[in-house]
Amino acid sequence: MLGITQEELAEESGVGRASINRLERGMEGKTRTRDAVQRALEARGVRFIGASKDSAGGVLLPPDPARPAALEATRPD
Repeated sequence: MLGITQEELAEESGVGRASINRLERGMEGKTRTRDAVQRALEARGVRFIGASKDSAGGVLLPPDPARPAALEATRPD
């Protein structure tokens, strides 16, 4: 969703690409690995929303820089 490769995320987080691959496949992973990946994603603007009694939690992606330009291009004047 961010348009980055596993290799880029591995480099930015300081963990191996195989670890990124395992996390993407839904495997649990070590706490320090998950934390490092989360920090790398947060540095790219991803916000993690913790679970609560009313919500399962989730993530918010950063704004897509292409979106405002696309909306402006289709806006009637």
